[in-house]
Amino acid sequence: MDTLAINLSNVELTLGGQDILTIPQLSIYENERIGIIGKNGVGKTSQIARTS
Repeated sequence: MDTLAINLSNVELTLGGQDILTIPQLSIYENERIGIIGKNGVGKTSQIARTS
């Protein structure tokens, strides 16, 4: 079994008074690949920066 690398719960991102992203639970394990998709300007990079 791979080792847990990232474990997030109850993550919310609000920009300019607008809810951008809500993640109730996210677990990412070593050697696991994920993708973050969405329209331009919806906060993908902001969320990565906030969790790193």
